[in-house]
Amino acid sequence: MSLSSSALTSWKEQRKGSQPQDGHFVFRFLSPPLDSFTMQKGRKRRISDDEDMTLAPSAADPTFQFGKTLQSNLRTDMKAKTAENSSKRTKTDMTNHLSVRKLLVRGSLIELFSLLIVDTLDKTTLVDLVNGLIDSYPSLQPEIEKNIPAPTLQSVSQAINDLEYKLSESFPYSRSGPMRDDYSYNRVKGHLMDLVNALQEYADHFTTSSDFPTTTFSYLHFATLVAERLPSWSNPTHNNIQRNLYLDLVKYWMKAIEQATSKIAEGKIYGEQVVTEWAKNLMQHNNATNGLFSEAIDLFANSLGWIIGFSSPTIGGKDQVFHMDSQFKIHQITELYSQKPIHFQITEMNKSFMIWVGRPQDGLADLSIAMPAMNKNTPPPASNLITQDMSDVSVDLGRRLALRYGQQFIVSINVPSDDQMMMAFVEKKITTLLKDIIVN
Repeated sequence: MSLSSSALTSWKEQRKGSQPQDGHFVFRFLSPPLDSFTMQKGRKRRISDDEDMTLAPSAADPTFQFGKTLQSNLRTDMKAKTAENSSKRTKTDMTNHLSVRKLLVRGSLIELFSLLIVDTLDKTTLVDLVNGLIDSYPSLQPEIEKNIPAPTLQSVSQAINDLEYKLSESFPYSRSGPMRDDYSYNRVKGHLMDLVNALQEYADHFTTSSDFPTTTFSYLHFATLVAERLPSWSNPTHNNIQRNLYLDLVKYWMKAIEQATSKIAEGKIYGEQVVTEWAKNLMQHNNATNGLFSEAIDLFANSLGWIIGFSSPTIGGKDQVFHMDSQFKIHQITELYSQKPIHFQITEMNKSFMIWVGRPQDGLADLSIAMPAMNKNTPPPASNLITQDMSDVSVDLGRRLALRYGQQFIVSINVPSDDQMMMAFVEKKITTLLKDIIVN
């Protein structure tokens, strides 16, 4: 194979540029890059270089150890930088950490609460601090009220549970349990009044706020349960605290009923399931207090009862008028099953019936019972705090009773549903009671 003249000439020139040097054949493109020391050979020396050489240790010095000296220098540099950064941070923190007095003079509540020291305060200290600021600087109150979130059912229930726990813990105990004499009353009166006042204040809040009626009724149900758990004293005079609280709660219930009714006139609609739950809770509290809530029940039946079939609304003039001639009859009986008592309560309300079945409990256990819902879409009933979980087998029985008698039934069964013999006994007893009630 022959090469052209131009290609041959080019090859010779490349060959000439790659001639051997000192007996070695070296290609330019394979020569290693020059290091920094080699590149500095041709650079003009500066005076600073001489100074560095005089200060640097000599490698020829037998005491010089290059590795250790380099590490020592690195440590020194790092310590110096750390100290410098720490100094900067300290100055910045001191600048940002304004005193409370300066913040108050400037009148900035937001800056006051941004102080890191606030994060270390417990709840009691923080509340005292805010109250102290309001007392000393009344102009701060509107800003504080504007920034504090409104109480919720969860936060309120937690606060009340804490107060109730403090009350129970303050009781002097004997071998027979907590005492109910005058000494015990004086011992716990402070915690008792704190709990009562909190129940009233939160009831006022929920019945005057713009919360949906469901929230209001839920709180009132919770508050009434707590009121029913208050201790009974051997001195009847001390029990007036609980009775007066009941009367106040009745007023709040009636206020909530009136508010819910007014919202209907504005176009609001409540589901049958929700209203039924309100009615059951109200009936439960009326039974637990021996009829103290009868006025609230009568108002409820006349105002909201038509939603659950107790009456029909009529139109009178410009405003809706809800009217019903309400008649309440309560039938109660306790039967034994396997030597254990089972309580039956049938409330007759204008040919509609509310049936409650459960075991008689002591006061605390009775108040922890929440009646199961009649609708399958309702969340499951709350657990009994004393006995086993309640079983909701009410829906099917209520439907069968409605088909048999042609009337509305709200049934709440609070006994173990896995005991088929017990369930048969309960249903048979309910049927017998209803026959006597309806015939008479």
